[in-house]
Amino acid sequence: MHATRSLLSARRRAHAVRRELTGSYSPLGPRLDKVLLILAIGIILLGAGSALAESEAAWRHFLRGEMELAAKNATSADARGVYVLALVDSTAVFEGPAADLAAGARLADSDPAAAIERLTAARDAYAAADDALGRLVTIERLCALWIETRDYPSALDNLPVALELAETLSRPLATAQAHLNLGRVLVRSRQVDEAATHLDAALATSVDRDIPAWEANAHLALSIISRLSMDLDTSLYHRESALDAYTRAGDQAGQARCLHYIGTIHIFKGNLTHASTLLHRGEAMARSIGHDEVLSGCLGDLGGIAYLIGDYDNALARYAEAVRLAGDPRRRGWYLLNSGSILAFQGRHEEALAIYADAHEAMIAAGDRRSEATILQVKGQSLCELKRYDEGLTMLDEAIAFAREWELPLDEAYALHFKGHALLDLGRLDEAAAALTAAGDMAAATGYFDITESALLGRAKVARGQERLDEALSYLEEAVDIVNTVRRRSGGSAGLQSGYFSQVGRSFDEMVSVLGEMHTAEPGRGHDRRAYDTAQMAKARSLLDLLAEAEVDLRVRAGAEYQQREADILDGIAALQSGLADASADSATTMEAEIASLESHLDLLEAELRETDPRYAELRYPRPCTLEQAQSEVLHEGELLLEYQLGLEESHLFAVTRDGFRMIDLPARAEIENQVRSLLPMLRDYNVTGAAAAYYEPVARKLARLLLDPVGDELADATRLTIVPDGALHYLPFEALPIRDSGGATYATLPFLVLEKDVSYAPSVSTLQRLRDPTHAPAPASGLQIVADPVRAAPDETSVFARVAGADGLRPVPFVDDEIEALTGLGFTPLVLNRGAEASATALAHSPASAGCRYLHFAAHGLFNEQSPAFSGLALSPDAEAGDDGFLSVSEIFALDLDCEQVTLSACSSALGEQIDGEGLVGLTRAFMYAGTRGVVAALWDIPGRGAADFMADYYGRLAADEVSVTALSGAKRAMIRSGDSGGLDMAHPAMWSAFVLSGGAD
Repeated sequence: MHATRSLLSARRRAHAVRRELTGSYSPLGPRLDKVLLILAIGIILLGAGSALAESEAAWRHFLRGEMELAAKNATSADARGVYVLALVDSTAVFEGPAADLAAGARLADSDPAAAIERLTAARDAYAAADDALGRLVTIERLCALWIETRDYPSALDNLPVALELAETLSRPLATAQAHLNLGRVLVRSRQVDEAATHLDAALATSVDRDIPAWEANAHLALSIISRLSMDLDTSLYHRESALDAYTRAGDQAGQARCLHYIGTIHIFKGNLTHASTLLHRGEAMARSIGHDEVLSGCLGDLGGIAYLIGDYDNALARYAEAVRLAGDPRRRGWYLLNSGSILAFQGRHEEALAIYADAHEAMIAAGDRRSEATILQVKGQSLCELKRYDEGLTMLDEAIAFAREWELPLDEAYALHFKGHALLDLGRLDEAAAALTAAGDMAAATGYFDITESALLGRAKVARGQERLDEALSYLEEAVDIVNTVRRRSGGSAGLQSGYFSQVGRSFDEMVSVLGEMHTAEPGRGHDRRAYDTAQMAKARSLLDLLAEAEVDLRVRAGAEYQQREADILDGIAALQSGLADASADSATTMEAEIASLESHLDLLEAELRETDPRYAELRYPRPCTLEQAQSEVLHEGELLLEYQLGLEESHLFAVTRDGFRMIDLPARAEIENQVRSLLPMLRDYNVTGAAAAYYEPVARKLARLLLDPVGDELADATRLTIVPDGALHYLPFEALPIRDSGGATYATLPFLVLEKDVSYAPSVSTLQRLRDPTHAPAPASGLQIVADPVRAAPDETSVFARVAGADGLRPVPFVDDEIEALTGLGFTPLVLNRGAEASATALAHSPASAGCRYLHFAAHGLFNEQSPAFSGLALSPDAEAGDDGFLSVSEIFALDLDCEQVTLSACSSALGEQIDGEGLVGLTRAFMYAGTRGVVAALWDIPGRGAADFMADYYGRLAADEVSVTALSGAKRAMIRSGDSGGLDMAHPAMWSAFVLSGGAD
C-alpha cells in the first residue's frame, strides 16, 4: 500500500509540473529540483524562438507522422529539408552532398552499412563546404545508425558534436534529439546519472512540441535507469507513460516493446498473472507486425514466468522460440543458459550440455567474456553429474583459470566449490578438502554465504569419510549457524535467493546423520536427542523459505510500531553488512560490534512480539520445540509422535512419547519415496485395484514394514498417533497401511492402522505446540460457514498460477449439491452459506468467528503446486469488481484472519509428477493455520461418487455431537470401512475414506 501511495503522489506531482510548465514530468523525487531547472531553461530557449524554421517545422510534422504536411513544408534549400523530402517523396532527386544524404536516409532500414558509407561522404562534403546544418543532420543520421547497429563508441564520440552544433544553430528540435540519443547511449553504457540529465532535457522539448515518439523514447530510457536501481514504481510509471506516448504516435512496435517492459516490472513485483497478460498482448502485437526482437523479449519473459512457477515444459518451449528470434547474441545466450539450467535441474544433463555449448558460442559472439566463466561452471557441473569426471574437472579448472584472469572472485569460488564436491564424489578426499577450503575462504572474504555454507558441508563430508566425526560436526555447526544467521538478519526476506534455501537443508540432514552415527558409537551421550532438535530447526527453515519464495509480508499482522522498529533494525544490519567486505580490519571489528548491538535490539523486539502476536513470532523468529518441551508440554498421555526426516543418503525416524524417545535409522529418501509412488495410484484411483484387496495388501504392507514396524512396541502402547511427515510422506495417509500381515481377501478384513488408532498429522512439533496452547485458542463459537460450488473464471481471466496448477481445467466439485444438503441439515447454528458467485475471497473478508462460526468448510478445489509450492491455493469464484481472479494463493491465505477451530478442504486436485516433496500441501495447511485455524482437514484427492458427501455428513455429525476432530475423523473412517457397498463401490477401499487427513486439530 505504501508503494502505491508513493507512486500516486509522484504521478500527481508529475502531471502538475506538466500543466504548469508544459515540460517534463519525471517522478524522480530526489532529482525534481534539477529537472525543474532544466525545464525552465528549455522553456526560455523555446520561447525565445518559438516559431520553428521552415525546414524544422517540416521535420516536426514528419516526426509526428503528418507526412502530407511534412511534404508541403519541406524544401531542398537545406540539409534538414533534404532529409525530410528524401523520406516522404521517393521521386525526389538531389545533387552533390544532398544526394549522399538522401541515399543514406533511404538505405538506413535495408542496408545500414551502405547508408553509413553514403552519410559519411555527405558529412565530409558538408564540412568542406562549411555547412554547419549539413554536418548536424548527417551526424544525427550516422549516430542513429550507430545506435541501431550497437556501435555505441562511435555514437558517443559524435553525439556531443551534434549537441554543440544544434545549440550553436539554435535548433531546439535538433538539441532535443541530441540529448535524447546521448541519454539512450549513456543508459546502455550504464552512465546513468549523466544520462538522466540529457533525457530530462529531451523529454521537456518533446512534451512542449508534442512529439510523442521522442516522449516515449525518453520515458523508456528513464525507466531503465529506475529499474537498474530497483525503483520499480518509478520505472513502471515511465513505462506506462511511454506506452501512452507510443499509442498517441501510432507506433505499434513501441507499444509492443512497452508491454514487454511493463510485464517485466510486474514480474519483479511478483504480479505474475498481470505480467503474463501484458506479455501475451505484447507477443500478439509483435507477431502481427513481424517485430522479431520484441517478440523474442516477450517470449523470453513468458518463459521466465513459466520457469518461476515450475511449468518447465512451457518454459523450454518459450525459450526455444525466443532463441530462434533473438537478434542480440547476448540475449540469445542467456535464454539458452536458462534452458540448460532447467534441463540440468530435471537431470537431463546430456541435453543441457548441448544447450550450454550453444550458449557459450552466443556469449562469445556477443563479446560477453565475463559470462563465459558462468557457462564453463555449469558445463563442468553437468559433466560431473554424468560421472564424466575427467571432462568435468577439466572444464571446472578452465572456469577457475578464466575467473582469475578476469578477476571474477564469485565465479572462481563457485567453480572451486563444484570441483570440491566432484572430488568428494570420487573419494579423493584430500583434494576435495583443498578445493572446498579455498572456495569457502574466498566466499567468506566476499560475503557469499551460500558458497561458504556449501563448502563447509563438503568439508564435513570429507571429515566424516575419514572417520573424524567431531570435526565433521564442527563444520556442520558452522554451516547451520550461517543459515540461521542469514535468515535472522534478513527477517525472512523474500529478497533472499530461493535457490540457496532450497539447498541448505542438506547441512541439517547431514548434521542429523552425523549425530545419529555418533549416537550409535556412544549411545548414552545424548547425540540422538540433539539430532531430534536439529531436525526441528530444519522444519522451521523449510517454512521460512516457503514464505520468502511466496513473498508473504508477515508484518501485516504486526502493529505499525513493530513494523517500523523491525524494518529500521533490519535495514541497519543490512547496511553494515554491505560495507563489511570492503572494510579495514579495525572498521570491520567495529561494524560487527554494531551488528551485534542491533541484533540485541531485535531480541527485545522478538520478546515483545511473542507476547502480543505469537503466530507472527513463531514464523518470523522460530524457536523450534525441544524434545523436553514436546514431552512435557505438547504430547498427551497415550500419544505417540512419529517424526520422519528423509535424507539424500539416509533417513531417520524419531519416536516420541511423554516418557520415551528413540531414533531409528531408515533407508535413503529415494527408496522410501519409490515405495510411496508404488502405493499412491492404488490409493488415489479406485479402478486400479477395484474391490480386490490382494493387489493392494502386499504393496501397502511392504511400506508399513518400513515406516511403522520399527516402532511396533511404541505403537502397541499408544491410543493416538500424531505423524510429522517429510517429503512424499505428506501425501501418504498412514491410516490406510495394514499394521500386520493378514492375507485379507477383502478391504473390510485388512488391519488398517485407523481401525486401532486415532491418527492426525502436523507440519512440525513447533506448530503443534502453538496449536495446543490453550491461551491462544480461537474465539468460542458453534456455527458452520460453507463456501461451496464456486463459479469458474473465464479462460482469459484465470490466474497464471491456477492455470499451471490445473484450475482452468477443473470440473465442478462432484455431488456438491448432496454435500451442501447434508451439511445444512445437521443443525449448526448459525449456518452461513456462500455459494456460486458468492464463493469468493470476499466471503472471507471477516473471520468465521465474527459470524459465530466455529468451522469453515470449502466445497471447492484445493490445488497443490509441488514445483512451486508458494503457488498452491484454492479455486474460488472471481470477483472482477474487487480485482480478484478467483485463485486464493498461499500468500493471500496468510493475510486472512480466520479465527476458527477448523478449515476443511473437501475437494482437492494435485497432479503429482516426478517431484512430490509435500511442499504444496504443507504450504496450504500452514497458511490456514497461520491465518487462525487450529486444524485443517484436506482431501488428498477427489473421492468417487457420493463418497465425499456421505463422509462429510458423518464427520460433521460427530463434530456437532462435540467429538474432537481427530476422534471424529477417525470414527467416520471406521464407519465407512464397515459400511459395505454403496452404488457398486466397496466403501472399505482406502480410495473412499483415506484421502481425508487432519493436520493440527483440537485436543
